[in-house]
Amino acid sequence: MANPKDEMQERTCRSCRQPYRYPGRGSLATRFHCEACAELPAPVRAAFERFHRQIALLTSRIEQLERQVSVR
Repeated sequence: MANPKDEMQERTCRSCRQPYRYPGRGSLATRFHCEACAELPAPVRAAFERFHRQIALLTSRIEQLERQVSVR
């Protein structure tokens, strides 16, 4: 019986936000990063993660303000 932990899963890369399959045989992908981002230096991945969080927060705030303006 296969271990559910070892089954392929669709994940989203924390750095580039692209979907990828994990674990892949022979793939460099990790639980948190796709194969392409896994090869990047750790400080670069961390910067991408920070930027994506900030973009998500700003996008959410803009949507919230647009809803407030449309109600008026």
